[in-house]
Order: sequence, then structure tokens, then C-alpha cells
Amino acid sequence: MFDTVNKQLTIFGEELEVVGGSFHESLAADVLQDAQRLGAAFDIQDGRCSCRIGSFELVGESYVEAALRALITYRSHASSNQAPCSEINDKTCPSR
Repeated sequence: MFDTVNKQLTIFGEELEVVGGSFHESLAADVLQDAQRLGAAFDIQDGRCSCRIGSFELVGESYVEAALRALITYRSHASSNQAPCSEINDKTCPSR
């Protein structure tokens, strides 16, 4: 119930469990764990990170960004049975 005078929200119900960490931290952990399950390999060149999953290699500004790009490409190609590509070597791959 919202108290408009004191501008306070009161929630009735069971005791809430507060979990530390932000949404972005949780999402980043999920992305890296998902990539790890698929055997991801990471490399750093010229200050940018690349992530290889299977025959797909994508580049990002961080491990998480590279992993997310690789996961998206891996899954989209797997679902459509397209030939694999590498953003580093193939201009037809999704890029920034």
C-alpha cells in the first residue's frame, strides 16, 4: 500500500529474501557460464577480447560482450543451419 503523505510503500506478505549483486552482474555470470558449458575459448588482442565457441569467433570490448556475441551467433546459426563464420576473418558475420 502506498502512503501518499509520507511517500512510503508498504508491502504485506511473506518475508522477502534479499540477494546481493546487481542484475547486470547476474546476467554477466549467466552469459559466461553458458559460454563455458559450450567450451568457449577467449583471447585478447589489441585490447579487445575474442570468444570462440565451436567454429564461431566474435570480438567484444569485454569477456562478457564477446561471449554474448558468440552465443548469439552460435545459436542463430545452429537454429538455421547456416555455415559458420568468424567476425575476424569473414565480413558477412554480424559486427559492431
